[in-house]
Amino acid sequence: MVLGASSKIGKTWTLINLAISIASGQPWLGLNTTKGKVLYLNFELADDEMQERIEAVKIARCIILEDGQLDVWNLSEHSAPYDVILPAIYERIKSKEYSAIVPDPIYCMYGDLDENSAGDVSDLMNKLRTLANKSKAAVVFAHHFSKGNQSGKESQDRISGSGVWGRAVDTNVSITAHEAENAYTLEATPRGFRKIPPFVIKWEYPLMVRVDGLNPGKLKTAICKKPAFTD
Repeated sequence: MVLGASSKIGKTWTLINLAISIASGQPWLGLNTTKGKVLYLNFELADDEMQERIEAVKIARCIILEDGQLDVWNLSEHSAPYDVILPAIYERIKSKEYSAIVPDPIYCMYGDLDENSAGDVSDLMNKLRTLANKSKAAVVFAHHFSKGNQSGKESQDRISGSGVWGRAVDTNVSITAHEAENAYTLEATPRGFRKIPPFVIKWEYPLMVRVDGLNPGKLKTAICKKPAFTD
């Protein structure tokens, strides 16, 4: 699964919330999860910052995790190309059965990979699919949107780089700016299941929360401006 969104809107916060939801068996943005162990590969945040975010989400959701349900592998100073890091992941998962593996962010596994190259991205996607098949775990990662307004594009075409990013995965989830302030439309397109009706989420630190009163079709456009006057 790829979670596509613009830069700096809270992709890591959203993935942490997803990881905690799976680890506890609680719903994620109103969608049910099946409880299982999660391995979170933190390539970007300092160890203490990652722990602070996890605690903030747990407190906000009143969740207490059982020991061993969420394993965090802090690798912010040890990023490596995917052909180096994947064997280390296989070694790491030998002793545990994980339900989900979350490499975050995915670009820290690039190495010499060109995200615009269909061949390069296909190779990475094939390696991640092999990881999913061998581990029996869902592999979930985030990727950034291309620059500019995204409202006129299909959800799988909003991700930056090669079109393989949005098409090689089993589930494409896009979080696109809504015309309401601090709100976003979430669209999820699974390959083998019925498409989930889009819905609106809103950023309320430290969580994205579901907002059912807003029209998910009202995406923010380039000409969308806040009116100068009320009616």
